[in-house]
Amino acid sequence: MPRFASTVVGVTVAGLLFFLSLPSPVTASRAGAAAVAWPGISFEQRAVGLTLPVQVAHAGDGSGTLYVVEQGGRIRTLKDGALGVVPFLDISARVVAGGERGLLGVAFPPGFATKGHFYVNYTRGPDGATVV
Repeated sequence: MPRFASTVVGVTVAGLLFFLSLPSPVTASRAGAAAVAWPGISFEQRAVGLTLPVQVAHAGDGSGTLYVVEQGGRIRTLKDGALGVVPFLDISARVVAGGERGLLGVAFPPGFATKGHFYVNYTRGPDGATVV
């Protein structure tokens, strides 16, 4: 899958999950009422201990590792249900985060498994410039 398509899929899935986590108008208007079920959709908690996750991506390398982007400047790994102790990447000292700023995405090009190259999109502190 091309890098752009992979990023679009990741952002779309994250947005969909966020949207689906919001209370429906019917549920919100009836405090204490039973939640309305979404047919065919269920949620499963996969990790705890994340801070402001904004994207989940995979490298397309067959490893099964998921990469979770935290807005504050870290990328954490999630494999077989276990969150990595050491971040895959920590650029929190370079990032200004808050609102629509911070570490906002990661993309893995073909050949990541052999070359190790990847791309990030973040807001640089202190000038607030976008860096890719």
